Amino acid sequence: MRRRLAMKTAIVTVLLIASFSIWSGTTHADEVASSVKADGAEPVDHNGSVDSSSGDGSDLLEPAYDLAAVINASGGTGPADGLAIHYGSGQIQIDREGSGQVFWPGTTPGATTNTSLFNGIYLVVGDFSIGPNTPPITPNAEWDSITTTGGSASGSGTISSVLTKTVSGRDYVVAIELTYVAFNSYFNETITVTIPAGNADPVRLYRTIDSYLGGSDTGPGFFSAGPPAVVGASQSDVVEAFRYVSGPAWTAYYSAFYATPSSYIPDGLDFPNSIDTSPSTDNGFGIMWNLGAAPGTHQVSNDIIFAGDAVTIEKTPASRAVVSGGTASWTITVTNSGNVALTDVAVEDAAAPDCDNTIGTLAIGAGTSYDCALANVTASFTNTALV
Repeated sequence: MRRRLAMKTAIVTVLLIASFSIWSGTTHADEVASSVKADGAEPVDHNGSVDSSSGDGSDLLEPAYDLAAVINASGGTGPADGLAIHYGSGQIQIDREGSGQVFWPGTTPGATTNTSLFNGIYLVVGDFSIGPNTPPITPNAEWDSITTTGGSASGSGTISSVLTKTVSGRDYVVAIELTYVAFNSYFNETITVTIPAGNADPVRLYRTIDSYLGGSDTGPGFFSAGPPAVVGASQSDVVEAFRYVSGPAWTAYYSAFYATPSSYIPDGLDFPNSIDTSPSTDNGFGIMWNLGAAPGTHQVSNDIIFAGDAVTIEKTPASRAVVSGGTASWTITVTNSGNVALTDVAVEDAAAPDCDNTIGTLAIGAGTSYDCALANVTASFTNTALV
């Protein structure tokens, strides 16, 4: 499918002042002005139960959970202001174009498990499962403690969170870092698992999401081996997906009925590598890793995509000073955030012909970046690249 649409543009403006400043951003045909979402606009359910069992028959202190955090809190209202990323207790909610993209769309994570949000990060030690108790997924226990820092009122930001659980006298630690670059249609989630000394049980890590595709609870699943590997669900031009970045390859995945993980996580089983392509599927999707039993650390990194455009183009950095006669440089990133593979993808940049690039094929969820420059800048200009 050929994608060469003038409304998919990325703009860099070079301003002639004391020095040259380059401002970059992404525009869309249906761009709207940003607005700030009032606090308390969405109801929150924080009535999740917490099991403080350590797995060895002893009782622990009451769990200690930090409050939730948000990246780009004023965003998620329209195409121009990207995603608002809510995090708490190992769960997420994403606002995009004014609505929640994860089931249940009217709620956000909190200081304890939100039982209406069917998503989370789970760790299974042997046959002992740990994570948010969100029926139909019912682990043996929830986390003993969760610390959360970071977020941003608007624009780019990072949230760091550490989840801990003591099992048979040993402390298992899951560290999460969410990183968002405004105003992309995805963010990065990097998870580091520390298996303590003395562990002899197999350890598995699971990540699940119950999709809500731009207001629809149904949509077909898809999988692309890539590289990079991508798994998710789509509906019209809306795509939600995991995209592999680094670390161990996924052991298994699914994109199927949202309750699928309830048959695997509590018993520490591998996901079934199943893809339900029916458009009427009440879809959820997930990925998992067998980390083995050896003590040590394991880090996995994936992008999580919540996109509505079939193809996006972005220019970075956000700003840079250039002296008269100097060279203006930037990075162009093109991403297929639609639900079909693209062919004959090409970028055209009239003001900087050296930035023209024939990309070719982009799989679902795949993206590519390249650097380019314009030498001998002597006057202000607005540079627009088309894909």
